[in-house]
Order: sequence, then structure tokens, then C-alpha cells
Amino acid sequence: SLRGVVVDDDDRSGGESTVASPSQFATAFTRGLPEDVVPAFWEWNTLNTKRERKTHLVRYVHMQGEGPTVVLLHPFGGNLLHWRSLYGPLREAKCNVFAVDLLGLGGSEAPQDMNYDVITWASQCSSFVEQVVVPQSSTGTCVLVGTSIT
Repeated sequence: SLRGVVVDDDDRSGGESTVASPSQFATAFTRGLPEDVVPAFWEWNTLNTKRERKTHLVRYVHMQGEGPTVVLLHPFGGNLLHWRSLYGPLREAKCNVFAVDLLGLGGSEAPQDMNYDVITWASQCSSFVEQVVVPQSSTGTCVLVGTSIT
């Protein structure tokens, strides 16, 4: 079981890294998001560079809606706050919205024994959609929205 993760939230800690509990981790880095955007985390099971099975904490947010399900994928070097200007319009459109921080970026863990590349992030996104998004989608489908991942 994961007991805590290191986060670095300049707004909260004065620029110092701190160890956060999973509940603190889920809400770290969420300033500027609408109140109905719910922060959470997902435990992603994957293989590291030594082909060892590892579990990593990945931060995401969810805004429940009755319409189409949309998954927002931030650009390289970014985080889920990249999309903050879209949450309002997507709420008005009644979309069911998810945004995820890629491993090593934003509020997700940054393990040293991982390859941070398009293959890793594509695997993460596929697993996230399958394990988190589809079960919460009324149609079992979603639209992926991303920009500048390479």
C-alpha cells in the first residue's frame, strides 16, 4: 500500500518538496480549478526499466457530466492545469471530463527507474482509459484531446 508520495507544489510549500498522504496528493496542484472538478489518484501497475512490476500513483481530475466523455492529455512538461480554461465550456456542454497528469509530470509520481517517453505515456493513457474512464462513461467510449506530446 502506498503511504505517501513526494510532491513539489511551489504555491503550498514555498518551493520545497514535501511528503504527502494519498489524500493530500490527490488535491495537490489544483489551485484554479472549478469546485466541481474532483481531484483523485489512480494506482497504475506497470513495468520499470528492469522489467519489474511497480505501482505508481497518478493524479487525475474528474468533472461528472451526462454528455460525451472527454479525456484531456496535457503537453510534455505540463500538467492537467493546462486545460483549466476548458473546464467551464465543457461543463456547459454537460461533458463527462477527465484530465490526467502523465507519469513524471504534474502531480503524478516521478520514479527514477522509468523511461519517460511516448511509449510509456501511451501505455499509461491506454490503461487509464480502460481502467478509470470507460467504467464511468455512459457509452463506454471517450474522445481523447491532446496537444504537443512529443
